[in-house]
Amino acid sequence: MENNFIKPSDSFRKQAVYALMAIALFALSYLFLLVVSLFLTIICILLGAKIVIASPSIYTIIIGLGLASFGILILIFQVKFLFSKNKTDLSHLIEIKEQQHPALFAMIRDIVEKVGTSFPKRVFLASNVNASVFYDSSFWSMFLPVKKNLTIGVGLVNTVTASELKAILAHEFGHFSQRSMKVGSYVYNVNNVIYNMLYENDGFDRMIIRWGEATAFFAIVVKLAIKIIQGIQWLLQKIYKIVNIRYMALSREMEFHADQVAAFVTGHTPLKTSLTRMYLADFAFNDVLNFYGNKIKENYKSRNVYLEQNFVMQYLAKKDKLNFANGLPEITTEFMGRYNKSRLVYEDQWASHPSTEERIKRLEALHFPDVTADNQSASKLFTDFDKVQADLTNFLFSNVAYATSPKDYEVERFEREYRDMEIKNSFPDVFKGYFDSRNPNTFNPSDITNSVSGKTIEDLFSDEVIEMVYFSTSLENDINTLKAIERGELDVDTFDYNGKKYKKKQIPQLVLDLEKELDAIQEKLKANDLDIYLYFKKLGKAQGQEEMVVSVYQDFYDKDANFKEKLEFIQNISQQLAFTGVTTPFEIILNNFKALEPFEEKMKTHLAELLGEPLLTNEIDAQMRENIEKYLSQKKWIYFAGSNYIDSNLELLTNVIDHYYFLIFRVYFLRKRELLEMCQRLKSLGT
Repeated sequence: MENNFIKPSDSFRKQAVYALMAIALFALSYLFLLVVSLFLTIICILLGAKIVIASPSIYTIIIGLGLASFGILILIFQVKFLFSKNKTDLSHLIEIKEQQHPALFAMIRDIVEKVGTSFPKRVFLASNVNASVFYDSSFWSMFLPVKKNLTIGVGLVNTVTASELKAILAHEFGHFSQRSMKVGSYVYNVNNVIYNMLYENDGFDRMIIRWGEATAFFAIVVKLAIKIIQGIQWLLQKIYKIVNIRYMALSREMEFHADQVAAFVTGHTPLKTSLTRMYLADFAFNDVLNFYGNKIKENYKSRNVYLEQNFVMQYLAKKDKLNFANGLPEITTEFMGRYNKSRLVYEDQWASHPSTEERIKRLEALHFPDVTADNQSASKLFTDFDKVQADLTNFLFSNVAYATSPKDYEVERFEREYRDMEIKNSFPDVFKGYFDSRNPNTFNPSDITNSVSGKTIEDLFSDEVIEMVYFSTSLENDINTLKAIERGELDVDTFDYNGKKYKKKQIPQLVLDLEKELDAIQEKLKANDLDIYLYFKKLGKAQGQEEMVVSVYQDFYDKDANFKEKLEFIQNISQQLAFTGVTTPFEIILNNFKALEPFEEKMKTHLAELLGEPLLTNEIDAQMRENIEKYLSQKKWIYFAGSNYIDSNLELLTNVIDHYYFLIFRVYFLRKRELLEMCQRLKSLGT
């Protein structure tokens, strides 16, 4: 196949060469270390033997064994990876056979024939929104043929057409179809070798600890060996960074390459449409799981999580006014970039996959002929897909620890509650998301004189204004990312901004320019916020409710002017408790808890106010109320006594901090929604 239709791109070849150079660097370094270790081991064994032969006794035997073990331990450390095997966990998978789903297996056979690879050894179903090809890898898999296994997520099948599923599977098999892709396997395994020597040492550590406990001399030998091993690890860490960066760069090119393979099999459109829908499908699936995560205490599980996933995906797509084709949402690249207005472009050298936008751009540049699409649901490839969904749902929830046997939640009940939950947690559509990340009044209403805005509702929430909100957020994110690059938190030397190339040293001036640009946009948005207030104040006056409008706006401003201050306060408490997760001297632990007391007093005052907040009456569940009231009932809690933490008290404090974090966010949201719903009512009455 390689000679017939897809040649590796120039960038693929370049990254492959770099990857091979990194492998060569590792190989030479490793061989040097191995030769030195072998030489050291031989010398230690000969020296130990010479000592024993010269003066045989129990003491010289111990010395001889100790000397021999010094070299042997270092040698074992360097070759232990040869015997390691990354056994894939299959406990979350269900294997299927050809006689169960012949249509699916027929499609897989067609793919492997077109792609030019071998049929998978085993085929599994998973619950998620994904597909993958995997095998149990070891060092020897670089040299020996290994059979691949295929995993297909039912959450994926549920949200794609047959052609889209075929494109996704062709992409996965494309990773293994060509000899040129073998380079990726070599880099992957070399990466694993170094990782094993750096981080997978539990068994080896236990062995040398036991050896060191045998005699005092052995303990000294083990300490010396550990020092040598730490030196080897230091060198390997430097090489690991080089190899890993090269692996990630090659991995990104391998994704593009596999996309080409998929486009050859199905044309580029099925892969493109499935890629753009993948995020929504995955979000919907996880939204359903989060819903049932909150139902564990009530002992409920889903009857069919995939029907509910489909409902959520359709619901959210309709909410965003997306078009549908073949019963599935159509997500355009323009829609994907609706919220992201970033002008910053840099290569994330630690990313294993290119962005979806990059992949689509490459796909659209291909010129493979279109293939007749099969636009029926991919579920039609399965025999009795309803049973498949039910089986995977039961399998998924079988791992959840319920108090008693769980009851099924009816799909209709889920749909009803999900709609109610979405409405409860959303702002009115009339504002087009303008207030999703903005405070309704960035001003004090009492400072506003009796002025009037002549703008209409269409002006206030025009597409241009909404774009300005998104652009403002993206600009803030760009500034924060540039500052992270300047601080060295991101390993980036050059980048593009708004189509112009910059170096790291130019960041301070660029940030100043962007901050000025952001300030100008924020001023425009603040002016628009004021015009919105004046518009609804005018509507209120026409309906005899002007005082109510002013009062609600003023109340929101007064109560939430210190919202950011409260966030910083609770983040400060969480940071001050970070010491409980690491080994800390007893005296420092006591001093840290003493320093926390004034913060606790302030938090108790806030919590008491929140318990009495009418808006939160239906938001505070029984467990939350019980925890907060218990915490408030005691003037001072002791979290450490003697040489131990008092786990029950510390757990209570942690839970209460989580409750506090939730409640300050929730009351802010509810006050904001109350204000916006008032504005919506005024608007509907005024039309």
